[in-house]
Amino acid sequence: GVVSYGLSSCGYDIRLAEAVFVSGLSVDGHDVKAPPPHLERLPVLHGRIWIPPRSRALGESVERFDTPPNVVGLSTWKSSYCRQGLIVNVSPQEPGWRGVLTIALVNPTDLPIAVYPNEGITQIVFACLTARPERVYGEKGNAKYQDAATVDTGRVA
Repeated sequence: GVVSYGLSSCGYDIRLAEAVFVSGLSVDGHDVKAPPPHLERLPVLHGRIWIPPRSRALGESVERFDTPPNVVGLSTWKSSYCRQGLIVNVSPQEPGWRGVLTIALVNPTDLPIAVYPNEGITQIVFACLTARPERVYGEKGNAKYQDAATVDTGRVA
């Protein structure tokens, strides 16, 4: 079988691209203002990418988005991965944002968890706003992730 993707009853299940990266361990911990300088690409082995135990990885979506100025997209977990213990997180798609989504994959378990490239990883639920927001992503200098083309480890403007 295939982990489902595409249009669902109330959203869109996005696919995980083959580019999944894990950062090296740091004795200093994680700091949003000093993201890891090096990310190691995890190999695809027999159609799977293994997320190591007690680790986090960053992936990217196959799909590219161009969010209208009156729409917001929120990510929710796919039950198949939730049942394995995998935590999948994607920042909200703000109105006006464009690009490839960076997907955080967190394995808090003591065993590796397999994920499947080019198959569903998380669902995006879209909501139409009743009015255009006062501030749309990409306007007024708030566009540090606009037109993202690959995984981004994070930046503080």
